[in-house]
Formats: sequence, structure tokens, C-alpha cells
Amino acid sequence: MTSFRKALSLRTSQPLAFALVLVAFAALAPVALSASTAAGHTSAAQSLKIIYVANGPSSDPFQAVVASGLKQAGKDLGVTTVFQGPESQQFSPNDELRILQAAIAQNPAGLIISDVAPQSLNSTIRDAVAKGIPVVLANTGLGEATKTGALTYVGNDEPGSGRLGGQLMNKVSKHVLLVTGPDSVPLIKQRNDGFDSGFKGKITRLTIPTGDFGDVTKMRNEIEIALNKDKTIDGMFSIGLILSPPMLAARDELGSRGSSLKLGSIDLGAPVIAALKAGTYVFGLDQQQFLQGYLPAEFIVQNIRYAFTPATPFVKTGPAVVTSTNVNQIAALQAKGIR
Repeated sequence: MTSFRKALSLRTSQPLAFALVLVAFAALAPVALSASTAAGHTSAAQSLKIIYVANGPSSDPFQAVVASGLKQAGKDLGVTTVFQGPESQQFSPNDELRILQAAIAQNPAGLIISDVAPQSLNSTIRDAVAKGIPVVLANTGLGEATKTGALTYVGNDEPGSGRLGGQLMNKVSKHVLLVTGPDSVPLIKQRNDGFDSGFKGKITRLTIPTGDFGDVTKMRNEIEIALNKDKTIDGMFSIGLILSPPMLAARDELGSRGSSLKLGSIDLGAPVIAALKAGTYVFGLDQQQFLQGYLPAEFIVQNIRYAFTPATPFVKTGPAVVTSTNVNQIAALQAKGIR
């Protein structure tokens, strides 16, 4: 999840390639218009307002990159884009539901929605679609597009990320401490199940309650206890961005044993980038969330202007693997708010 929140070998899908074709088409289409038609088109485009309803605040490092992609899409497409999320990183489906209801009341041209809690949000998403508002699900909501009437879902391959993480950890570890959250969150369960299917060694699962996600010290202590309880653990894998800092902190507290642990994670962020540079992390899996802000806006605008509809209910943005071989390039892009 977002607060939960490859090599640059593009492990992208055909749907993503299709999306990028649309991006190129959008850039070229106005050239074909007459001057008078183009002027009218620009005026109409600028009146479009697209709201992104997120499950975390834009101050969150992960969400900040999503918001950056959304902002860039607004500039490139000549439309107004607005990022709206709860103030707290302590996720509550009710908070996001209230934000979604308020967004619908504004009668926007389109909605991008992080569908992290389908049981709480899907009914209201269907209401928005019934009002004629084009909707794209993004970041979370895998499998929910057809259920809600959304144009598509743009996001990470969650089971695929977990599975790839397990496969990469197979190369460096025999017994992994899986630092994760509760299976009650669909996205987390998808990543957990994927890791279980990809890793062939022993897994000790440490489930951190979502209520502890904002307390790095408490999470670090829980990780240390688990590591001290079983000395055969030789690797750790973080299921999301928010769990990497306490995992790194716990490693630092363990001295020589900690330095021998092999670490990997889903999602990047500054701590993971620094750890990759230092050789502390073996790899990180990037879901390229900039595209989760950019592509949904692109799809909505193209739907409004030209009645284009994505050909698939799932447009993948990741996972992409980041290691010591390409981390410097990714770090430079991160500084620009792109990775």
C-alpha cells in the first residue's frame, strides 16, 4: 500500500506499451488540428479537472512521487489535476471514503481512485461511474476495475512483485524474515502470497499491525526480537516502503550478525536507495509509481477527447528491479521526484 507502500530492463507489459503509445499520440494529435480548432480544443482541455483520491497524504515519500506524476500529466495534457489524500499516514478506509464522496460532489471531469479497501469504497466508486464520471483505479485496486466500471486499473503487479522478491531472495538466503503487515489488507496479502510462492527456503513471517506503521522504534524492536529469537535467519525482506527503515535500523543494532544479513524489499524510497548504494540491500523492487499518477490522467483525458478505452483492465507499472548496477541512475531520477 502506498504508505505501504525493474533492473531498468523494462519489465513492463503490453498494456503499458499501449499506454505509452497513447502518451505519444496525445503529444502529436494537436499538431494535426487547424489553428482555430486547436485554440478551441486547448480552451476546452484547460476546463477539465481530474481529481486523484489517494489513501495517503502527499507528504508521504511514496505518494509524493505519485503526485509528481499527476502534476506532470496535468502540464503535458493542459488540464487541471488535484491530488487529495488524508492528512495522516494512519490509513482509514472511512477517511478515504469521505474524501471520495467530497470529490464526487465537485463533479470533476474524471476521478483517479486508490481502491485500497474495496468493501468500503466500491459502492461509491460505482456511484461515480453511474453519474458519467470516467474513473481509473490506481496504485491499489487490482481486480476491481471490472467490478466498479472503472476504465482500467493502473498499478503494480502485487503478486508478481512478491513472487519476484522471493525468487531473488532464493539466490542469497535460506531463511528469510518476511517483514510485512496483515493479510486483511488485500494488497499486502497479494504480496505475501506472491513471496510465499517465489521463495523456496524457510519463511518466518513478522506481521506488523497497521496501527504501528508510524512508529519506527516500535517496529524496529519487533524486528530485533524476531531476529534474536531465531539465529538461523540469514535474510530479511520488506513487503513495503514503510517497513524498510525499521528493518534497516534493526540490522544496524545487531553488529556483525546484522551486517551478514541479506536484505531486499518491495518499493524504494530514500532509505532503500541509500542502502543499495552502500551495498546493504541486495535489491529493491520499484513499482514506478510516477506512472500511477501520470497514466490514469492520460487515459481519462483520451477517453473524454477521443472516446478511447484501455483494452485491458490492468495496466502494469512494475515491478522493476533496482540493484547496485543501476541505483545511481535511479537516485538521480528520485531527486527529480520521478522514482
